[in-house]
Order: sequence, then C-alpha cells, then structure tokens
Amino acid sequence: MATVVIGFAQLFTDFGVSGAIIHRRDPTKEELSTLYWLSMLFGISIFLLVELCTPLLVQLFREPALTGPLRLIGLVFLISPFGQQHQVLLQKALRFRALSICISAGYIANAIVAIWLAILGFGVYGLVVGQLVNAVVRAVMLMGAQWGHWKPMWHFDVKSVSGYLSFGLYQTGDRAANFFNVYLAHALIGSLLGARVLGYYTLAFELAYKPLDVITPIISRVAFPIFAIARDDRSRVRRGYMRILRVLSAVNMPLSLGLAVAAPVAVNVLYGEQWSAAVPLAQVLAIVALLRSSGTPVGSLLLGFGRADLGFYWSATKMLLQLPGIYVGIRFGGAFGAALAFLLLQIVFSIVAYAFLIRRLLGPCGREYILSFIPSLVVAFGVAGLVYVTALLGADLSPISLLVAEMGVGLVAYVGLQFAFNRPLISDSLRLLRDGR
Repeated sequence: MATVVIGFAQLFTDFGVSGAIIHRRDPTKEELSTLYWLSMLFGISIFLLVELCTPLLVQLFREPALTGPLRLIGLVFLISPFGQQHQVLLQKALRFRALSICISAGYIANAIVAIWLAILGFGVYGLVVGQLVNAVVRAVMLMGAQWGHWKPMWHFDVKSVSGYLSFGLYQTGDRAANFFNVYLAHALIGSLLGARVLGYYTLAFELAYKPLDVITPIISRVAFPIFAIARDDRSRVRRGYMRILRVLSAVNMPLSLGLAVAAPVAVNVLYGEQWSAAVPLAQVLAIVALLRSSGTPVGSLLLGFGRADLGFYWSATKMLLQLPGIYVGIRFGGAFGAALAFLLLQIVFSIVAYAFLIRRLLGPCGREYILSFIPSLVVAFGVAGLVYVTALLGADLSPISLLVAEMGVGLVAYVGLQFAFNRPLISDSLRLLRDGR
C-alpha cells in the first residue's frame, strides 16, 4: 500500500523539469542551479503532503498499520532531490556506464539491508529502510559521479526557468495520465467486481508486464537524450527510432507470445492451481503489454523534439477513452472483458499513434515502420509455436518439469531463430545498450 502511494507521489517530485534539462541544448549554470534548488522545494512539498495525507490514506485503505511505514518511506522525497539532477545530467551526457553503477549500487544496498533487517525480525520496516538506504546510496554516488562536471551554485531565479517549468508541467501531466491509463482497470475491477477478482487481474498484470520492464526502460533512457541531440536531423532521428523499434520488438515480441502460451503452466507452478482464473487474463494482457512496450519510444521521441504538450494531450485522450471502454468490458465480460477491452483499445491507440504522432514528427514512414517489426514477429510466432508443441508433448510431465522444458525450448528457439532471421540486430542491440550509438 505504501509503495502504491509513493509510486504515485513520485510522478510529481520534479514536476517534469528533468526532461526539459535533457531537451535544452545548453542550459546555463544559473538555470541548472535554480532548478536544483527548486527540486529540493518540490521534494519538501511532496514529503509534507504525504505526511499530512497519511491519516486520510490510512482510512481509505482501512489499514492502521500503514501509518508508520508510510510516514517513514516519505523521507525518500527529502533524500532523492540531492542526486536527481546529477542523474539527469549524466543521462544528458550519455554517461550510462557511470549512471548504471550508481543505480545498481543503490539496489544492491537496498537488498542487503532489507534482507538483513528481515532476518532480524523487523518485518515490513526492513523493506522501508531498504528503500531509504537505496535513496541515500544513489544520491551520494550520483553527486560523486557528477560533482567534478557540475555542482549547484547559490543562485535562485524562478523567472529564468519559466520555459523549463512549462515543459515540465506538460510532462508531469503526461506521467499522471499514463499512470491512470495503466492502473485504471485495476480501480474499476476492484470497485465493480471486488477484491478477489482484482487479485486475479493484478497477478495476471504483474506476470504479463514485469518481464518487459527489464529492457524497455533502459532503451527509453538511452533514446531520449539521443533524440534531443539529433532533433534537427529528422532522417537521423527516423533511422534511430526504427533501430530502437527493432531492438524492442526483438525482445518483447517473442517474450510476450511465449509467455501467453506458457501461462497455464507458469501460473500453476509459480502461484498454485487456485490462481488458474488468472491464466486467460495473463494471456490477453501479455499482448497488451507487448503493444504498450513497442509504443514506448513514442514518448522519448516527443520529448526529444520538445513536444511534451503533444504527449500530455495524447495520454489524456487515451485516459478519457479507456474509462468508458473498460467499464463496458467489465459489464459485459467481467475481468476478462476488461482485459479484452484493454487489448482492443491498445490496438486502436497503436494505429492512431503512428498517424498522428510518429508520422507528424518523422514524416511518412509507414512501410519502414511495419517492416521494423516483421523479423521479430516471425521469431515470436516460431518461439510460441515450439513452446505450444512442447506443452502438448510434455502433458504427462510434472508442472515444474514442463515449465523448465518450455523455458528451455523457448530459449533455444529464440536464439536459433534470431540468428536465422535477425542476425544483424544482435550486434546492433548490444552496441545500442552499451554506449547508445
């Protein structure tokens, strides 16, 4: 519960000015210093808001035990701003090696502290303190990595950064709308169908979305500053955008279709037969996650061209359309109807996104856009087909043995088919992830 609250509050921590810093070619030291101190004020404001709203949130969730963890984890908003702008400047300079070291160190420290405190019997507070340690380690290391290149001055002039704030306001609205776009179905299912059905949907959602969260954020983090640097050369940006689509589809398409086929065994092994109602939901949501992840670079493209306003209007429009669409799906088909409505809406959004966003920024590129997916789609159907055959042939195996067999066949098929149909992309992907070139 605390994680959900903090996750939503984090959308507003810097009011989107990080994106404005990356987009601007040569921000001055005075502007960066003003934005740094503003981020401190934003963090203090969010911290105080969480503290003031804690009693209300406790009543909303009907969980008195939420008070302590929520008040404690709110300290993250006082810690993170120290390193936030340093992280943005590392990203802007394409110093991803240093950035990855800082972020990884925070996660490792988090894991060590959380597990140690759990062993000592601190329960949920081990997780909370782990998050705080993560924030401290990350902030200190980010400051150390960037301090020799830039450090804040004692300068504060809000008028000089009005353009940054305007850009950031649109980006914050875009983030909030995207948050609701993803979790709107959760809220409707919980309110209309109850906690038990919501549990099935949430499990299916996590199973479908989490595997794709491994690579998609990495690609987006690399893409945004590259698009911002090259935005005056539209042909170069278009080539880069298509490369990113090929990389994402090469990973996400086989993974999603393979997961959709393996879902019956995966749910049984990982969660138990009592969660079998989540299987059809996971199969549909795997395709939704695939479409959403393949559309992720659109956000980086819009920010790179400085069109945070278009991103906000697009996300807000999707949110307004999804509300009645998912509601109708729930009324006619329950949780499965919601998932199916989510899928149909996502198909429409993917088509419209090309027509009104991608084509507008990159020019007519429909043929190239479609061809960027074809090799990975061939690989994906090949992987899914072989996993399905494995499930049929291994029907007499134990669930764990069958899952291991499906994963093994899927992995071998993926590597073999990639070399057969997508070999040039393998080295291209490794180079893109390594240094963003």
